[in-house]
Amino acid sequence: MNRYFIAYKHTDDYNYETDERVTSVDNKKDTLELLSSIISCEDDELISIVHYDFVSHVSKVLKPTLNSKMKLDLVEVEK
Repeated sequence: MNRYFIAYKHTDDYNYETDERVTSVDNKKDTLELLSSIISCEDDELISIVHYDFVSHVSKVLKPTLNSKMKLDLVEVEK
């Protein structure tokens, strides 16, 4: 079982308040859709993306990038 955790800052235009949010997503496709909406929204700022595999107990920090077909993708951050 895999899980993607996306942390981001959201600014409320009405109250001018900023809060940090973490969203858990089950698959890569939905993660990329959520990431796309965060990137395109002026009120949101991406903090981090973490992929966690519950079977092997391995976590990876990911970053958004464009692949060779110019589509949004996720790659592991080099340590």
